[in-house]
Amino acid sequence: MRSAFWHDERLVVVEDIPALVCAACGERFYDDATVIALDLLRGRGFPPESARAELRVGVFSLDDLKKG
Repeated sequence: MRSAFWHDERLVVVEDIPALVCAACGERFYDDATVIALDLLRGRGFPPESARAELRVGVFSLDDLKKG
């Protein structure tokens, strides 16, 4: 699984997150070990030098639509 997190003013993406899936509703959730690993990564500040890759992300504003 892949998930995005805000860290201060940076948006970061974490890939290869093991997730458990509810057979009844399809909801995805993490086991305790995965939550701890994510917390440790967040505690380290998602160091940019450890990133596997970088993504370019567009930023949009609904205010721009109101002006036009």
